Amino acid sequence: MSISPFNPSESNHEAVLPEPVKQFLLEHSATYIIEVEEDVSLQLLLSRKWLSVRAVNICQIFWLDSLSEIYDFLEENGTFKKLKNCGKRSELELIALCAVYKNRDEPVEKKYIPKQKVNELSGLSPLKQSGIHQQVDFLITKLSNRARNALLTIFPNNDIDTLLTTIYDKEFNFKSIKNIGSKSIVELTKFKNQISEIIIQTKQLPEDEVNNAKALLTIILTYEYPSLLPFVDNFFTPNGKIKLFLLFHTIFYSCQFFNEAEMKVFLSVYNTATITRQTTQTSIAADMGVSIDNFRRLMLHIRENVKTHLYWLPNFNQKDLACLELNTNANFEVIDNQFVERIIKEESVNFNMRFCALFLAAVLKKTHAILGDDKLYSGKNSPHVFKQLRYCYAINIQLFEAFDFLLFLNTFIGQLYQIISNPLKIRFNTFIKEFLKADSQHLLPEILPICQTIVQLEFDCEVKNGLIVFKPNMTQQ
Repeated sequence: MSISPFNPSESNHEAVLPEPVKQFLLEHSATYIIEVEEDVSLQLLLSRKWLSVRAVNICQIFWLDSLSEIYDFLEENGTFKKLKNCGKRSELELIALCAVYKNRDEPVEKKYIPKQKVNELSGLSPLKQSGIHQQVDFLITKLSNRARNALLTIFPNNDIDTLLTTIYDKEFNFKSIKNIGSKSIVELTKFKNQISEIIIQTKQLPEDEVNNAKALLTIILTYEYPSLLPFVDNFFTPNGKIKLFLLFHTIFYSCQFFNEAEMKVFLSVYNTATITRQTTQTSIAADMGVSIDNFRRLMLHIRENVKTHLYWLPNFNQKDLACLELNTNANFEVIDNQFVERIIKEESVNFNMRFCALFLAAVLKKTHAILGDDKLYSGKNSPHVFKQLRYCYAINIQLFEAFDFLLFLNTFIGQLYQIISNPLKIRFNTFIKEFLKADSQHLLPEILPICQTIVQLEFDCEVKNGLIVFKPNMTQQ
């Protein structure tokens, strides 16, 4: 029995469907659950059993990787007979699927397009739900600004559960989002299908094999560094924690997203050779034979480049990371050489404290800001004084935004010799109040011990009875 060429562009569904296709659809009525505007990947077509393995293999050979691409091929060619090894049965499957896809807005045969809620998270363990949330969070970062803004109209509080409940409601249609464009609809439809694949895979995974960090890293590598996918297991400890510093070390040396000049600057500033000796931007620039202005421009580009390539770091939970024992609930943590040496030993990398601080600024972006990550400060009243912080500090983001730590340190060193000469004239509590925002005075008890620790570690002094006391050798520095 022959099948006449099918033209999916024609508006009359009943008129254009060949009789064998109509019969095939009626016999397989429970197979198709195609929602409005939905595009489905080839893998999902197979997992949902909308296509047979044979039909999927035929499509893969000709790079037809989604339902929309299969539909476009039929629209251009009118048949699937041009596909090698495509027999009558496979062509029936493909044409039937395209018929449903074309007429999903106003189906003539409603009985073969039943509506139901699919891929809900109810019934999944908290661990599995958390892993799905992490992966969805990452997928959101890959959306265009237009598509992401459209999503924000349906879950303004960034609540993933609200998002999933909304888009999987059988009555929901991306077209209903105000001012959404056709390109955003297509993009969000693919986004939804990716989530569906994640949910299906997670549901099928035994509970004792769930590793949310590995699942998240796999999807990140798929998007950003596919050449590293075969080595994903190398980036995990035996207890399933991810070695993030080793991962970046591998990315840094294998993907080479710095040019030659930037590479020299990066190695001069951030490798372990600078971990035990004091260096300045001026001295490094002189060693490289470049002007200080060019050096600073290179540094700025490097820092922005690193942050750009590490945009996905905040998607990981800190408990999933090896070597990071910082308490995200703590207001303040010191990042010192001992902290860095543990990372060097356990992850076999050669980054120094300055890079670890830059790295942590991305990891802890949601909870902490980093002070001292390769920044110089100078005294306002003593311009010849330049000093680099000995250590780096992770400070609670709320406290960091309420208090100007950089201005505090800049002013402190500018008045350093005045403070040494006249310690009785400057009370520490009064001094630091100058850098606290007017509406944040209630945070002084939490900020005070942070400032005391920083000046103690950086300037060999301490605060006693509200006054700054220096060690004897401090006056000679």
